Amino acid sequence: MSLQENNSNNQLDNSSLFFLTAILELSTGAIHLPKLFAESVQNESWIVLTASACLIQLFIFLGLSTVRRMSCKNWYELVEYYLGRIGGIIFALLFCVCSLLISGITLRDYTYTLQQFVFPRTSTLVLASLVLLPVIMLLSGGISLISRFVILVFMITVTILIPLFLPLPAIKPEQFLPIRVLSGNTYLQALFHAMQSYIGIVVLFFVYPYASPRSGLYLKITYGHWFACFILITLNFTIVGITGYEFAQHIFYPSLHAARVSQFAFTQRFEFIIVTLWSLVIIVMISSFLWLIQLALPMMNLKKKQSFAWLLVVLTLCIVMVLPSEYIKFQTWYEHIIAGGTVFILLAILLFWLLSRFKKTEEMDRS
Repeated sequence: MSLQENNSNNQLDNSSLFFLTAILELSTGAIHLPKLFAESVQNESWIVLTASACLIQLFIFLGLSTVRRMSCKNWYELVEYYLGRIGGIIFALLFCVCSLLISGITLRDYTYTLQQFVFPRTSTLVLASLVLLPVIMLLSGGISLISRFVILVFMITVTILIPLFLPLPAIKPEQFLPIRVLSGNTYLQALFHAMQSYIGIVVLFFVYPYASPRSGLYLKITYGHWFACFILITLNFTIVGITGYEFAQHIFYPSLHAARVSQFAFTQRFEFIIVTLWSLVIIVMISSFLWLIQLALPMMNLKKKQSFAWLLVVLTLCIVMVLPSEYIKFQTWYEHIIAGGTVFILLAILLFWLLSRFKKTEEMDRS
C-alpha cells in the first residue's frame, strides 16, 4: 500500500528543508553537548564536532541516495519492499515506539530546563501541556504546515543565538592548548555523543517523497546540516575560549551561562529569553517525530483521523509524567533513550543502503 498522500498537507517546497535540517540538528546539541565535551574531550570539542559532522554527512548521503533509488518510496515503503508486509509492520511499530520515546524524553528534558531557569514553581504537567498545544495544530496541518512554521522558528533561533557569539573577540587562545592525545575510547564516546545530537535527520528521509521540486534537494539539506554544525562549533569555541573547560565541567548548562556572560543592555537575564523561545525548536522536533508516526498508519491498516493527533500528544504527555523527576535518574533515562534511538536509526540507514545495493530495485509508479 502506498503511503504517499496526494494532498496539500503533505507537500512542501524543498527550500524549507534547509531550515528544517538546521533546526532539527540544533534542538538537542546546543544545550547538552558543551558540558559533555568539557567532561570528556575537554578543549578538543571542535575536533570531535567536525568529525561527527562529516560522519553524519555520510549517513545523510546514504539515506537520501537509497530513497532516491526507490523513487517515491519513504522508509516505511522501503522496509515493506525489502522485508515484506510483516517485516514492514514490525519496523513501523518499532520506529513509532522509538519516535514516541524520543518526543517524550526531549519534552521532559526541556520542561526540566524551564523549571530550573524560568518557572521553578510550575508543575511539569502544566509546562509540558503548554508546549504540546501547538503540536496538535502542526500535526493537523501535516509536514506542509511544519515546514512553514520552521522558517519562522529558524529566524527567531538565529536571532537569539547571535548574542552568544558576541564574546568571541575576547576568547583566550591558550584555553585550547595544549592539544592532548586522549585515549581512542574517549574520542569514540565523545563522537557518539555528538552524533546523538543529529538524531533528527531521520525526518529528512521521510520528507523526501513530498518535497517539490527535487532538484537541488540534497544540497539544501547539506547546507542546513553544515550551518547547524557551524553554530555548534562556534558555541563550543565561545564557552571553552571564555571560561575554559574546567569551569564548564561544573555547571549544568554552559550554553546558558554563555548567554549570561553576553548580557544585552536591555535585559539582566538574557538566558530567560533563550530558554523560553527555545520551546519553538522543541515544538518543531516533537511535531516532526509525531508526524512520522502518523505516516505509518496506512501500513498498519489504520485510517488517519483528526483525533489521532490528540492521542499522540496524550501518549507523549504520559511518557513525560512517568519519567523520574530526579535529575540524575532522568539523565540516565535520557542518555539511554537517545543513544538507543541513534543506534537504531544509523543501523537502519546502513541496512537500507546495503539492501538497495544488493537487491534489485524497481521504480514505483508516481501516481
